[in-house]
Amino acid sequence: MQTPGLTSVSQPTQEMGIETVRLLLRQLDADHEQPPPETKVLGTQLVVRESSLRNALA
Repeated sequence: MQTPGLTSVSQPTQEMGIETVRLLLRQLDADHEQPPPETKVLGTQLVVRESSLRNALA
């Protein structure tokens, strides 16, 4: 464990995997045609920990 705790971004890894498989299956079903590009934006969450907090003594 890091001290202080590091701020990070939480990503929806399960949803990312599901979307990856969905897009792959879509390409495989396209019968030698390139399906149109698709953009999918998934939500993320900023996890603020001690490394981003101001020092109480400052």
